[in-house]
Amino acid sequence: MKKMIALILALMVAVTLVACVSNNNDGDIGTNPNDNAPEAAPIDHDGIEPFSYDEDKNTYTEGELGVVSEGFYNTDKNPITNKEDAIALAKNEVKEYFNYDTISVYYDDASEMWMVLFSTAGRLGGCQSVYMNRDGLTTLIVFGE
Repeated sequence: MKKMIALILALMVAVTLVACVSNNNDGDIGTNPNDNAPEAAPIDHDGIEPFSYDEDKNTYTEGELGVVSEGFYNTDKNPITNKEDAIALAKNEVKEYFNYDTISVYYDDASEMWMVLFSTAGRLGGCQSVYMNRDGLTTLIVFGE
């Protein structure tokens, strides 16, 4: 029984660590519903780091532990033009039991996608990434990074 529990814990840790590393597998999740969106207001890039949505979404596979690609709260258009808008909308998707002490915001100009990373220092698997398009619609959430 102890070996089984240890095996399950080791598997959970391995999955958590894999979620933190980009390995570019061919998962097909989190497609960008912004492909044919009308022109929107310019993005205020102040305090926002770049990232590649395509690289991130190809890292995760639909159905994988900690990967959510449906059932979101942000389902109405609410355009994001700055860091504060992104954080406010992403907080709608954060589970109430998830305690975080750091918020980082990223934007991909090519795909017009936002990523807001909520993290907890010193806690393995203490991260949650919320991916939203320019219209504020959530497309992907990843837990336990």
